Amino acid sequence: KSKPANVALDRVERPSVLLCTSRGDVICDVSMDNEQEVSSLPLHELPCVFHCELHPLPDAAVLDLAQTLLTAGALSPDLKDLVREQSQGIPLYTRELCLWLSNQGLVEVNSATGVVSKKRSSSTVPPSLQRVIQAQIDQLPQGLVVVLRYASVLGKQFSSAMLVQMLPARVAASLAVLEEQLRMLQFLHILMPMPKAVFSVGDSWWQFEQQLHREVVYGSLTHAHKKSLHRQAARLITTALNQQQASQRAGANQEIWSLLQALAKHSLEVVKTGASDATYADLETASNSQMHAAEYLMAIGDIKGAWVFKAQQLEVLHAANKLCHSVSRLDLELNAVRHAIQLLTTALANGIAGPQIRATERLTELRRLEGLLLKALG
Repeated sequence: KSKPANVALDRVERPSVLLCTSRGDVICDVSMDNEQEVSSLPLHELPCVFHCELHPLPDAAVLDLAQTLLTAGALSPDLKDLVREQSQGIPLYTRELCLWLSNQGLVEVNSATGVVSKKRSSSTVPPSLQRVIQAQIDQLPQGLVVVLRYASVLGKQFSSAMLVQMLPARVAASLAVLEEQLRMLQFLHILMPMPKAVFSVGDSWWQFEQQLHREVVYGSLTHAHKKSLHRQAARLITTALNQQQASQRAGANQEIWSLLQALAKHSLEVVKTGASDATYADLETASNSQMHAAEYLMAIGDIKGAWVFKAQQLEVLHAANKLCHSVSRLDLELNAVRHAIQLLTTALANGIAGPQIRATERLTELRRLEGLLLKALG
């Protein structure tokens, strides 16, 4: 537990064993009979203490355990990814995940190949694991809980410099205060520092040690709070993006792409989270961010990657036209559709439109939409 515990051992007539477990090092204040001073030492450094540390299981062992629990001959690639990501090498997580998938009928067996795959589901966190993790989070001081909530909005990986700008001053008045809080969460095995920065030189980058922690914390936020924090993140990233685009220093292009990705992600989350509450300004920001990300990838020849963002832009534009129907908005959507058709045509001509794009189906769909828009424009 996170609360301190006092253990007093009187002289006993026979040998005794005290067994304790923890998720991190236990610091003890020890006073010996023949000493006046009290020493603070890690428990495992005390005499007569046997220390056994359990490390996460390797991926191969986790997948073997999952196959046994699901009584499967083989797991599909997507199911393997899910098990690896959600288990994080912890056998209890693997067991609870597999039993939940099986009991809820969320796995299916291909009769021809015997391969087990996961059915579509809105949730990938078993309720039993959610309760375990939520109980751990609930024991934390309120300030650390707030830090985790804001960090969960930024994603599994986040910059402390970005996070401190989002947090209320009462929680973290400075970067130094935030870094101390992050180190406390590291001690509790909830966060861990990343080996190098992603955006800016000198930034401190952190990540959730387990994706499950991030999902549970993020899921505890209300739709309104999520939307507000994603808007805030999008504004901060836009400012950073403008600064990077004005910079001429080496390496700026990679940072610009990272920021474009982050902006596209957060602006889209604003629209998706509580979709009925999205404003036209939200939809316009999301559309532009998807378009800029697609244009960046087009410029470097990544047609397949560009299509992902272009398809998302079309969905946002369609939602915007429903919210604010006008000829000018229809014209904007029509231009986006034409650009998407050109993109797919290029992909087909270069022979790189693989199954992920489903080019033929999308092309048919987009041409149908183009006809409807032309008819609407009269």
